[in-house]
Amino acid sequence: MPLVLFDLDGTLVDRQSALDDAVSTLCRAHAFPPDVEQRLVLELAERANPGDFSRLGAAFDLKAPATQLWQEYVDLMSATVACRPKSSKAWPVCARLFGPSVSSPTGPATSSAPNWPGPVWPD
Repeated sequence: MPLVLFDLDGTLVDRQSALDDAVSTLCRAHAFPPDVEQRLVLELAERANPGDFSRLGAAFDLKAPATQLWQEYVDLMSATVACRPKSSKAWPVCARLFGPSVSSPTGPATSSAPNWPGPVWPD
């Protein structure tokens, strides 16, 4: 049975590091200038949706379609998100409920990723 875990306060999943890595990779792949990368990180810090990429694409005259950028972002977030270290106070709860290989998409940006392999537990 599939399970979805919502980490609304960032206790279990390190979304900020994943966001920084995903946006950096996306911007390098499309040769976006630093101001676009900075704006994306700012705009997507709390949550992300396809409309953000439409709006930012128009603001910066980006050539790539917003739907393509959104899908790339979702894929990158899915690939880079990681659970908090095992020393976190939340880890025992997460491990007890779901086991050490828990899969927990973080927020709307990754909830549509169909083949998300799950987070990596740092050592």
